[in-house]
Amino acid sequence: MNNKNVNANPPLWNYKTEIPKLTNLAFRALDLMYDKKSRLFVFNWDRNKRKLGPISERYSAIAAIGLQSAKLRGIDIPFSVSEILKELLCRINAMEERGPGDLALLLWAFSLLYGEIEEKVMERLIPDKKVNVLIEELRKRPVVEAAWTLSAFSYLYKNGFRNSLISQACESIADIIIDAFNQETHIFSYVSKKQGFKKILGYHREFGNFASQSYSIYGLSTYYQATGDDRALKVALNCSNKICSLQGPHGQFWWIYNVRRGTIADKYPVFSVHQDGMGPMALKKLSIVSKRDYSDFIEKSFDWLYGNNEMGISMILWEEGIILRCVQRKAPLSELSYYLNMVRSRFHLPSVKNDNQLALGGLEILNETRPYHMGWMLVFFYDS
Repeated sequence: MNNKNVNANPPLWNYKTEIPKLTNLAFRALDLMYDKKSRLFVFNWDRNKRKLGPISERYSAIAAIGLQSAKLRGIDIPFSVSEILKELLCRINAMEERGPGDLALLLWAFSLLYGEIEEKVMERLIPDKKVNVLIEELRKRPVVEAAWTLSAFSYLYKNGFRNSLISQACESIADIIIDAFNQETHIFSYVSKKQGFKKILGYHREFGNFASQSYSIYGLSTYYQATGDDRALKVALNCSNKICSLQGPHGQFWWIYNVRRGTIADKYPVFSVHQDGMGPMALKKLSIVSKRDYSDFIEKSFDWLYGNNEMGISMILWEEGIILRCVQRKAPLSELSYYLNMVRSRFHLPSVKNDNQLALGGLEILNETRPYHMGWMLVFFYDS
């Protein structure tokens, strides 16, 4: 891969000077991945093939959340969020098929734009106003979907929609997320405990990825901001302190965690969106509501993005207006490395050190970018 932005001494992340530059870059990247015919964003831009992926309703909703967050803070955005949401509403059946998490993202985006509830989406999320139907469905799914849904409902609650339906939904969804939290190791698993015997003994109870941590921290912080529920704040703080303590030497937020042991199970890929979007937005939201300062960890995270990383290469391509997706293991041994790491972590094999990356075959940069990355980065910059 040819990247001209090699910088042996990368600049330290500076919040005030870099936000305008990265905001402009986010708009350029989104423009690259915007399909004018459908008025939605695609799944990705493959830089090697110079090819756009298929339309993605989920990524379009996340991009809309980020864009509207910026607009609410006085930033001129080069897209019509109302047009994006109008098109997504026409595709509500496809979003519902993906699960309540996608519908919640759509509800969240509508609430940001219009300051009110989109009833068509709400009816799909809570049919016949039966919250238990939503809760039962969320318990079957990854905790990240519960976290998105909690963020959406907490935003509504915070902005005055405090009827019994919204209140019950917030509390019940928060319970799902907290149920996925290990009170001893302070790590979230992929799923809630109450998914049946098979799940409790299986892979998804033993491990959790960074998405499970960051989205849950953000969702619980938003819920605490809206309701003042101290349980949520305590769990969010404990998890944040844990993932920050496990942050890599270059500021990496690693990929897979062993929930029972409270250790890193597998390190790669390291995703750029974790470094400048999901991780920072979760820590910033928690900082706002708790008055705890996580700026040092966010700065380290961005330093990785700017080139203080395993590759010694900036992930930001300023001239092209994109941020590259991740540092990953090279094929064909990447999958073998992953499974070796997971087996080692699960059975705590003494013959392999816990911090061994087992990155067989070396590392490389994945030469693509995705629109949800830009959406969450904008949320980090402009959330409140």
